[in-house]
Amino acid sequence: MKDTIKTFNVCICDMQKTRGFYVFLRDHYKIAPAELTDLLRSELVNLVSAMDRFIHEFVRIGIINSYTSQLPQTDKCKSIPIKLSTLNKVIECQSRKNPPTCNEETAEYWINNEIKIILRSMSFQKIDKIKDALSYIWNLDHKIPAIMDKMHYPFPEASSNANQKFLEKKNRPYSYSKKSNSS
Repeated sequence: MKDTIKTFNVCICDMQKTRGFYVFLRDHYKIAPAELTDLLRSELVNLVSAMDRFIHEFVRIGIINSYTSQLPQTDKCKSIPIKLSTLNKVIECQSRKNPPTCNEETAEYWINNEIKIILRSMSFQKIDKIKDALSYIWNLDHKIPAIMDKMHYPFPEASSNANQKFLEKKNRPYSYSKKSNSS
């Protein structure tokens, strides 16, 4: 897990360099911000990508830890469809008398491969998808406020339910309305 957090922090540092480059060009070369929008767009894309990758790894590790009894299993985690061939490999690994001599002889290896395949098709770029992903490893009702509380995010409301709605509202995509051209 520490490597996952470290990788995420490296991505954030890289994005801060992009922001510094943007500020440098804007302030020292007097380039109009409108001409630098691609830099800001790349910063946003990389931030969303880093968050998506972090959630993938966080959930993958959490699921593996729950299957190896290091964490309690949530109902959503218990409902993950695992192929029979993978289950056979897990049972085979767990019933070995001798210690494993390679990764393929551990149950964690086979569960990890299966979870990677399952998570591969999922995207964690929207708050509802992130909440759903965290349900694999947490039974908390208000997951996002719990994370934000640990990050010391300043919420405008006192109740966690109001803060949940605040975050969901902030995450909604902007809607652009076209002006009608009537003659």
